[in-house]
Amino acid sequence: KETENQKNDFLLCVKNFFDIADYLTINISSPNTEKLRDFHNDEKLISLVQSINLAKNNLKSKIPIMLKISPDIDDSSIEKTSEIAINNSISALILTNTSDANRESLNDPQKNENGGPFQKLIESLFKK
Repeated sequence: KETENQKNDFLLCVKNFFDIADYLTINISSPNTEKLRDFHNDEKLISLVQSINLAKNNLKSKIPIMLKISPDIDDSSIEKTSEIAINNSISALILTNTSDANRESLNDPQKNENGGPFQKLIESLFKK
């Protein structure tokens, strides 16, 4: 969450988990991680996916790569994001995560806090 180089963190995960995981997910959808959703920008996404594929090829791995996108992206971005995924051998898209789009309609007093209930649980465990 406090990283200075998110792209490098994705690459480190590929290198550390490609041989023990069934698949890897590039999660650019989290509303809890500052600037992570910036990877929905076409150029940043292409750079990230191509770097991950290069690392995967260098490791001679055939592990499937999934891409988890935000439910809050513009409808106008869907076609380009899909095209980027297809052109860069992404095996599947994951289309769900916490949305920021409907916070104002919620009644819960915690509606303006970042993250879902699981995030709150994790944060509370680390505060002890």
